[in-house]
Amino acid sequence: MRGIIYGDVEGSICEWKPVEEQENISEQLRHFTDDTVLHAAVADALMTCREQGISDDDGIVDAVAEKLREYGRRHPDAGYSKTFRAWLKSWKPKPYGSRTNDAIIRCTSAGWLA
Repeated sequence: MRGIIYGDVEGSICEWKPVEEQENISEQLRHFTDDTVLHAAVADALMTCREQGISDDDGIVDAVAEKLREYGRRHPDAGYSKTFRAWLKSWKPKPYGSRTNDAIIRCTSAGWLA
């Protein structure tokens, strides 16, 4: 858990910036991003499922979606993609076809919990 969060904070100053613009990065403010927020949300959901004895796929998916929305709304300026922001605002969230590495980062909490 800590490794993901530390890496996210350290890398936050480089997010969405071309390499050419990263000359003075040591002077910039570091902060957590959507990766930390959503990683924590998945970890919270999985721990809650374990505590409540939820082990069926649908129950876990629902718990994860609920926590992603809860944490995402709590930290609205964490740097979410346009499609994820739309998913957060939707009344009936459905898979939105993410095309980034974000899902991989969020899944690391499953390994941590195991």
